[in-house]
Amino acid sequence: MRCKNSVDGQVVYQQKVDFAQLRSELQTLDKNEFTTTKNEHDRLTVEIEKLRQKFKEEVNKIQASVRLDLNLEKGRIRDESSVHELKIKETDNRIEYRPFLLHFRREERC
Repeated sequence: MRCKNSVDGQVVYQQKVDFAQLRSELQTLDKNEFTTTKNEHDRLTVEIEKLRQKFKEEVNKIQASVRLDLNLEKGRIRDESSVHELKIKETDNRIEYRPFLLHFRREERC
């Protein structure tokens, strides 16, 4: 019986060793997987931040471009408005002085 106990003890011991090795391998794999996942997460976080910054810069460029376009359009409208205002004043002056001119010509004929 001693032999059977010895064999059983060796089997139990071998199973414990195998289990310890398996546990060690699983822990190593788990650590490696965690490290890989963390590195990938960190890389993606940096990439997202770069994209966020680039997006912000693009939005700022577009906003500046739109502001410039609006200011140019305002200036163009102001210039156009000034031209129209000048034409209106010229027309008002002609309308105002037309009766005097007609009256003056009538008196010259007489």
